Amino acid sequence: LDIEVNSAAPAINDRIVTTGNLNITGTTLNVTVTGTAPSVIVLATYGSLTGTFGTTTGIPSGYNLVYNYNNGVTSNNIALVGTVDPYVSWLATYPAITGANRSPEADFDGDGIANGLEFIFGTNPTTPTASGLPVATVSGGNLIYTFKRSAASRAYTVTVEHGTSLQTWPGQIVVPTVTTAGPPVTVVNNGAAPDDITVTIPLNADPRRFVRVNSTIPFTP
Repeated sequence: LDIEVNSAAPAINDRIVTTGNLNITGTTLNVTVTGTAPSVIVLATYGSLTGTFGTTTGIPSGYNLVYNYNNGVTSNNIALVGTVDPYVSWLATYPAITGANRSPEADFDGDGIANGLEFIFGTNPTTPTASGLPVATVSGGNLIYTFKRSAASRAYTVTVEHGTSLQTWPGQIVVPTVTTAGPPVTVVNNGAAPDDITVTIPLNADPRRFVRVNSTIPFTP
């Protein structure tokens, strides 16, 4: 299996897509990367999987071969997953953030948006601003919640949570990393550019509805 990855369009690298059984017993995987590889390279999506690659060549340094990668929709994916922490790489572009202020829970610029959320939304964690934050509107009895998700943050599970109070969040909607037609969640995967996310939440007879974006970003200071 020859896989060519073009870093200019990481979402459309060569891959196998089948709803049936994918038998790779004893096969050879050969990967060729042009430029800088994305953080996750999906090689195949399958209905069921038999065997593993017998030989692999060209896997980029710092990547692991995962036979059951979860892209937010299904775990039936073979992928190369980078071991370099995307959040730490993002922090490196903001050298002013040091020490405990590097935590995803910290709010370096004091604008009320934690660093981890700034990373997901693709906003600047060193400049207080309301630009680039999620937008909520009401249409047809639904709450429509839209936001941008940075390409790098696809490495972590992003969940939109909702409820009728700020104490409990019974609604849990995992945002897929691939283009998905909603409702409840529509994702336009824009390759290296930020994704467009739209979440539709029925209001029913609820007098109010609260929504938030949540993600767990592993981090060691």
